[in-house]
Amino acid sequence: MSCKERRILLGICGLALLSLLFFVFIGAKQKRSYTHSRNLRQARESELKRVEILTAGEENNWSTWQQTLKDMDELRTSYLYSQTDLNQQLRRDLQEIFNQNRIQTPALGYEYSDFENERIKKVRINFDLALPYTTLRKLIHSVEQFHKLLMIEKIDFLDIGSQGSFKVRITLAAYYEG
Repeated sequence: MSCKERRILLGICGLALLSLLFFVFIGAKQKRSYTHSRNLRQARESELKRVEILTAGEENNWSTWQQTLKDMDELRTSYLYSQTDLNQQLRRDLQEIFNQNRIQTPALGYEYSDFENERIKKVRINFDLALPYTTLRKLIHSVEQFHKLLMIEKIDFLDIGSQGSFKVRITLAAYYEG
């Protein structure tokens, strides 16, 4: 080979080497860029899945709270007494319970309780009765089955007669929104 051919061959080899180095560096950069993009896409996809799961959970949570609000409205309208005519409502309901059990309406005593920072308040109704066991049992059942939030808070047995009759002091609790 002549000197000129060697120089041409050396120049071609140099250009090939420069081209090879150029493509290696550019290719490595492209590979890093591709790897980085793929990792970023995978991270975003996993974040999207996490957000979708959280969103589904929040939607479920929101619907649960909506149902809770409906239940509270139903409780407020159906089971609680209103403060405006509380005594009349209580007297009417207690009269209904007493009439249902054929008991003469006794003297009623009221005690109002106020819960701090609460919208629901309680009133206790106290009364004394003298009645047989079967009537007491029916009265208790009537109060427990009553459609308003009226509960037996306490029953004190004042006297137990020999014929199966009792003298009792009953404390009922009624709840109202105030």
